[in-house]
Amino acid sequence: MTFSYTKEKRPSGPHKLFGNVHVTMGTWTASSTESGGDIDTGLGYLYGIHLTPHGSSASAAAPTYNETIPGNCGAAVSILFTAGVEGCWIAYGEP
Repeated sequence: MTFSYTKEKRPSGPHKLFGNVHVTMGTWTASSTESGGDIDTGLGYLYGIHLTPHGSSASAAAPTYNETIPGNCGAAVSILFTAGVEGCWIAYGEP
């Protein structure tokens, strides 16, 4: 298995928080050798993304992103994590 992610499906696209700020969320999984990948948030301008690892053992390091945030990241955000760690993510920004 390689890196993969899911994005919660909403009938009208990203969930609107307030004004033009939207939120998307989902999960990621990876093989025991994978330590990064791209998540397509569906948001063009990102105000922030929160990465929460989970699993049966502690993560050796906190997951992080390889982007300039806030900023215009395009839809895909590169994340880095300890090999084999899976977790959930939530991103907020403008479409």
